[in-house]
Amino acid sequence: MVSPSTHPLGRVGAIGVVLAMVAMLGATPLVAAASSALYVSKEHQSSDANPCTASKPCLTIGHAVSVAQAGATIYVDEG
Repeated sequence: MVSPSTHPLGRVGAIGVVLAMVAMLGATPLVAAASSALYVSKEHQSSDANPCTASKPCLTIGHAVSVAQAGATIYVDEG
């Protein structure tokens, strides 16, 4: 293994690479958690411009399906 002090990137470059990797890993669970449950409703000021959350649901099932990630659950209100 090459020591960061002797690597062509140097110590600063190696730290930058590590920080970038940590940032990417840290962002991934937030995206997955935010989109694991989607909500659809004909009421409560719903719109397909909404983020499909319980407080700001999508208007149509089709839109919820189009933005759902693998493994997501879509909750559909009556109506």
